[in-house]
Amino acid sequence: MVLERLERVRALLADQGYDTAGTTLALYSLYGFHPDLVDLAGRRDDLVLVSLPALYAG
Repeated sequence: MVLERLERVRALLADQGYDTAGTTLALYSLYGFHPDLVDLAGRRDDLVLVSLPALYAG
């Protein structure tokens, strides 16, 4: 899953001494997101889902 890869990259950066405490992970999609991912993003402060309509809506 792409989210797991982003979380792994964030962990690797933290291991290298970078401050990732305020990092927000962003996922972009042309076609929307699976409901389980939308639910997960609704429960997390560090995850943003950006759909094509949201991108162009500003």
